[in-house]
Amino acid sequence: MVELFYPKRPDGTTCLNRREWVINGYVSQLEKDDIHLVLQVHDELIFDVPEIVDLAVLKAITDTMANVIPNDAGVQFKSDIEVSPYWGGNFSQEQIRLMNEGALNWRDIFEEEVKKKLSKFGIEYEVGMFAEKHDEEEEEEAA
Repeated sequence: MVELFYPKRPDGTTCLNRREWVINGYVSQLEKDDIHLVLQVHDELIFDVPEIVDLAVLKAITDTMANVIPNDAGVQFKSDIEVSPYWGGNFSQEQIRLMNEGALNWRDIFEEEVKKKLSKFGIEYEVGMFAEKHDEEEEEEAA
């Protein structure tokens, strides 16, 4: 993780001194694109990434994570990328591109995922079915 969070000096060494880092204007791999680690659960990392960040930047982060440990045993480490505006979603690169262009609403895809998951339990999903109802609405439905 040091490789992601700490910047490199011009000579290629890692700058661990925050004061030197700020004075010289060094930026880390994550700072460069305004990417923030939100949560780590075991080997899963959740990042908050601006929508405009190119997938190549995310690939560079996964490459860093997979290659940061010296490995003489020939074991290949792998790091997957999943992109979604909500936790648990997984969008294709084409869907992400369409969302960024405004041609696709992620809520529509989310609704389809919810319908698919609930149908496994025999529940037919309708938009708003989980919304809290006020007393007046409940009385109207009962009547």
